[in-house]
Amino acid sequence: MRMVLMLALLVVAGALQGCNYVAAGYLLVHGPEKKPAAHELEKDRATVIFVDDRANVLARRSLRTQIAKVAQDTLLKEGVLTNVIDTTAAMQAAMRETSGEPLDITTLGRQVQADVVIYVTMDTFVLSTDGQTFSPEARAHVKVIDAKLAKRVFPLDKKEGHPVDVRLKLASGTVPKTGTEQINALNELADRTGLEIARVFFDSEARESIRQGN
Repeated sequence: MRMVLMLALLVVAGALQGCNYVAAGYLLVHGPEKKPAAHELEKDRATVIFVDDRANVLARRSLRTQIAKVAQDTLLKEGVLTNVIDTTAAMQAAMRETSGEPLDITTLGRQVQADVVIYVTMDTFVLSTDGQTFSPEARAHVKVIDAKLAKRVFPLDKKEGHPVDVRLKLASGTVPKTGTEQINALNELADRTGLEIARVFFDSEARESIRQGN
């Protein structure tokens, strides 16, 4: 009864003073707008995340592992997955490939006993798009491969994969100049990229997505 009375007051106030109160009442009932998951994973199947950087956009190899670890830890925390094979195993398997014969993703998954591989290709990873303004951006594409059946299960309509775009909106507009500043900025961009990759697979707040530039 108290909730009904509160909402009624909000509606009346909104009619008198504008729509802000009505919006607040809507959020009170419905909560923040949700961005739905693009794909639902089978949580109990053994799953590994592998970040590939054949375009050499990452400043150092360890960022691949960092991105994947943030993504896998987020999926575990959100309860999206319960059976995760650490990305380090996939990275070690990939190191055995040769430049002439790259390891295909199905074989990589089977080598680490994964049923499913979340395969991420990095396309862009920069701290500045013009060399002057501090505007960190990353772009990746995500595919889900069933290693048992040797076929892609997501996405089925986009050959290059599901796009993930990250743009950090930070107060400072100056590109980091010292080595430490650059490392810290790259680490933050890697962490956010891993988070956004994970968010492909669970419902999340749309307002958070907008704030992060996705």
